[in-house]
Amino acid sequence: MVHVGQITATIKTGDVTNAPTNGRVYLGIGGREFRLNKPGDQFKRGGTNEFIIGDGGNVNNPRNANDLPFVDEGTFNTPALPYDDLGLYPTYIRLEPKEEDDDWNVESVNVIAKKYQAETPTGDSTTFTDLEGNTWLGDPFGKLLALHK
Repeated sequence: MVHVGQITATIKTGDVTNAPTNGRVYLGIGGREFRLNKPGDQFKRGGTNEFIIGDGGNVNNPRNANDLPFVDEGTFNTPALPYDDLGLYPTYIRLEPKEEDDDWNVESVNVIAKKYQAETPTGDSTTFTDLEGNTWLGDPFGKLLALHK
């Protein structure tokens, strides 16, 4: 089966006053949401964070609920994320603020979804980005940033 075997999300927080967030950040892709969280501090002012979901993952709870399905003895542990269906669903970054005034300034987002055949990468991928340009997310601004191919 052709499916998404790895997703890499690279997010840069703006280098402006009040840019960082302590909120929970999610990636929506292929009809699913994945929490972008790994050990250490993320989403700091002027910082760039890379999150890998699936093959070679670095997010919390890999090979668990916050991951892509993996092949174990010829079967998937959860339903696969079909690669060809990526365009059927919106792709986005969503902020769930920790507190009412927990806003976040997003400078850029780049998401790469890699195509796999069973456990093997095919070399094909799809890239989603935002328009790059310091977008504020939070209760006063909205919590979702749509990405495009």
